[in-house]
Amino acid sequence: GAGATLPAANRAMLLFPYLYGPPLYGGLRLMFTYRGALMWWMNAGMGETIMSPIYLVLKNRGVKFKFFHKVTALHLSPDKNSIESVDLEIQATTKGEYGPLFLGVDGIPVWPTEPLWEQVVEAEKIQACVNPDLESWWTDWHGEPASLQRGSDFDLVLLGISLGAHQYICKELIEASSKWRDSVEQVGVVRTQGLQLWMNRTLAESGWPNPRGIMSGYVEPLDTWSDMSDLIGRERWSAAQNVRQIAYFCNAYPDDEAAPFSDPTYPAKERELVRRYARQFLDGPALKIFSLSEDPANPGKFNDDVLVNCMEDPAQTNFQTQFFRCNIDPTELYVLSLPDTAQKRLLSHESQFNNLYLAGDWTFTDLNIGCIEAAVISAKMASRAICGKPEHIYGAFGGITPIAPEVAP
Repeated sequence: GAGATLPAANRAMLLFPYLYGPPLYGGLRLMFTYRGALMWWMNAGMGETIMSPIYLVLKNRGVKFKFFHKVTALHLSPDKNSIESVDLEIQATTKGEYGPLFLGVDGIPVWPTEPLWEQVVEAEKIQACVNPDLESWWTDWHGEPASLQRGSDFDLVLLGISLGAHQYICKELIEASSKWRDSVEQVGVVRTQGLQLWMNRTLAESGWPNPRGIMSGYVEPLDTWSDMSDLIGRERWSAAQNVRQIAYFCNAYPDDEAAPFSDPTYPAKERELVRRYARQFLDGPALKIFSLSEDPANPGKFNDDVLVNCMEDPAQTNFQTQFFRCNIDPTELYVLSLPDTAQKRLLSHESQFNNLYLAGDWTFTDLNIGCIEAAVISAKMASRAICGKPEHIYGAFGGITPIAPEVAP
């Protein structure tokens, strides 16, 4: 096979992430291939520094985007060898071509936290729902069904939807392929949560004696922390709010038995749990970080006067106006790197179906770690399988076409 023509060193590189695992390989890459520093702070939010440029480049190259089109199922041909149709839900119609971005500070294109409703025909009806979030699988708004057919609407399919949704939209693929079933059942995903605080004291004034940095593996339930104060200049705050520090925390979020998708109240209940975890964290482990932020009237409690009232709303406490996030939707789940699961990942160019290609950090790459780098490498591998470009992919198995783990020499 193709592997027999590869130099021995390259064959070893292909097998490395399969035999030795993502932690060791990722650690070696981190320690020996970084440039300048192990980690870098972005000059804006990730949506603005990563996602906006990708979207704009693709749009400028002629890619057509159809927003508010939710994929609900992939269907196989009668011989089970290819994708024959794709079911969709058209959640909303737009007033002309939808522009998803708005200009933020310094003219930076920004992704909004919700649709730009002035461009959506059904805006008032959607916003009147219990859960108007169209990205939520628990929304009580439902659009119109539609279907794309092979031959008339598409020839090839590139599946970039993340692993957590596959059990719902790829049922026929899972039934037809044991490799798909193993990928969905064994690779593993987890919910995540996030907390962001805006404070009216600097990091030093809050009690942290060291330079700013990134900390992980701290204390549950929010064990990862990064100071993001450099982004204050990218946000619009009044002088009265006196924002002097941004602190970001995140971690895995405890799994529970999710409510049926027919329950639109479920996401709000889960977000309230994140708020409760955040309260416990601030009144406990966070005081080791912000040692000068203890409430003088309530020893052992975090002083909420240190927090900015982000909404400038006296009806809400400073704590209530901070940012609380739980990623519970199937498409939001973080893909894990569990032991003995690398070989269960599917390759971008070997989906088991002849007109289907795959992209995402859930596929088999040389990283096999949930990150934007793995997703980009995977997408480039899919592109090369389709059209032969790019000829070289930095960081992807030495730039050569990978061999499936089970047949590698």
